[in-house]
Amino acid sequence: MNRAAKIVVVLVVIAAIGFFIFSKISGWHQNKLETAIKQQEELSQNKTDKLEQKITELEQELIVVKGQKVPEEKLAEVFGGKNEPAETPADRQNLAEVFGGKNESAETIADRENLAEVMVEVKKVARIVRDEKELAAVLADEQKITAALGPETKLIETLRKQDKLAEVLGDEKKLTQILRDENKLVALLAQEEKEALGNDMIVKKKIPMAKGQSGFADVERQVMAFFSYLDQQPYIQSYEFEGGAYLQYQIAIKNLSSKPPIITGEMQSLYSMVLNIAHFYRVMGKQRVFAARQVLQNESEIIESVMKTFFKWFTMRGGAQTTLAGRPSPEIMYEYAGYILNTLGGRSYLLRRSPKVRALTTYYCVLALDQANEEELNSKGIDIRPYIKLSLLEVKNQIGLIYQKKYITKLSELSLKYHAY
Repeated sequence: MNRAAKIVVVLVVIAAIGFFIFSKISGWHQNKLETAIKQQEELSQNKTDKLEQKITELEQELIVVKGQKVPEEKLAEVFGGKNEPAETPADRQNLAEVFGGKNESAETIADRENLAEVMVEVKKVARIVRDEKELAAVLADEQKITAALGPETKLIETLRKQDKLAEVLGDEKKLTQILRDENKLVALLAQEEKEALGNDMIVKKKIPMAKGQSGFADVERQVMAFFSYLDQQPYIQSYEFEGGAYLQYQIAIKNLSSKPPIITGEMQSLYSMVLNIAHFYRVMGKQRVFAARQVLQNESEIIESVMKTFFKWFTMRGGAQTTLAGRPSPEIMYEYAGYILNTLGGRSYLLRRSPKVRALTTYYCVLALDQANEEELNSKGIDIRPYIKLSLLEVKNQIGLIYQKKYITKLSELSLKYHAY
């Protein structure tokens, strides 16, 4: 065999070996690729199944939440008698007078927001002038309002309409009443409408509802009924508290009022930070802290209504009418609202509570801070605006709140109120 033939044979053999190796590698790679694709498909299918299962659970949970109602039987057991936390008879009467119906429309909500914005601008002008007489004169002059607030404000737009609201804002005596109590504006508007339409006619102008408050006697009855209910619960009886739950509550309030927490400067030293983190434990005492925690855990079904009742009791005006001890002062409420919202120690307590309790506590702390601003008690200069946003986010995301819509409406009003500052 000559040399050329040998070379050809070698090349053919090499080509055959190369083709064989290529076939093997190609087959191996294809198997690996098919296996990887199969595994990816199985993984995707598992994730899809889990996602479908989660969606089904959320749909079922949403059905339950949509059907969420005030636990009337439980509230009757706790507060003794028929409790109406969602809407009092006085509320229903005002609702019928003001709205001419049972439900708020989108137009009503818009009117409420416009009215709140007008009040913010009126208060802003009131800070510039010396008294109500000068304020009424400024409100009667569009150029002066423009100089104070700028052109095309809600206040100018309202005064141009020359409706009942404009008439009220132009009356010096009524302005005095409004500045002392913002809720008076709704009552004055309703009175203007009644005088215009006749006392025998229903006022149907869609303006914000004037909320009526239950009397001190009714609220205090509910408070004492709650403490009596606690005294009957085995988890409270196990502590063998002397004098019952109400006496222990009074002692706790007294101790908390006499030793408020650190609101500013908490991080200046490790010692002050530790004191703040353990504040409730140190001041209230271990037994009372544990009992309070068990109340939050065991009464989760009614805790929303309980917190609503206690906050109403804390903030109702006319302290001379009260017969029960244990209402914290506005100054103390401000201190603890600032502690909960503005310090590491306060936030650490909230983080150990359930999301529902956390959202409700933040909400009522924001209301207490707003009250402090109204009464010029914000001595630490706490900015309420970020906490309004935080509370609004928590309330919107919290499932199962009975009064969720009311919380969102109130926080939206506060957001609008402080937007101009």
